[in-house]
Amino acid sequence: MKPTYIFLILLILLNVGCTNTSIPYEEDELHHFSGEVFGIVPQDGYVLPNKSKSRYALSLHNFYPEGEEFDEFNRKHQNTIERIIDITDNTKIYDENDSEIVPTDVEIGSAVEFKVIVADEFLEAIEIKVIKSASE
Repeated sequence: MKPTYIFLILLILLNVGCTNTSIPYEEDELHHFSGEVFGIVPQDGYVLPNKSKSRYALSLHNFYPEGEEFDEFNRKHQNTIERIIDITDNTKIYDENDSEIVPTDVEIGSAVEFKVIVADEFLEAIEIKVIKSASE
């Protein structure tokens, strides 16, 4: 009887420990931008330098970050017409009504605002907000 109670307690503690997976970021780590969605492609979960796993690659037009912290990112994308940010388990995505949505709900051609952090030559999206849907 005791092993059952111990197992249940451990299971509850494990569940509580795993429920808050969001990583807090300092405001000075976040960079705010906007752009137009060019494409969204599922990823195989490759690990970014900051240990986050990429779930989707969001391709954007009209997004050209400037500054020293973006040198490696810009070098990686210097011969492309779009810039790619990574959507991870840490990314929250919202529609025009501030309802949380999944990456596949973001339409190509939509205008978005987003917050990213720099992870070497990658940019991890922390928040994406659709400000004008492509279907409008």
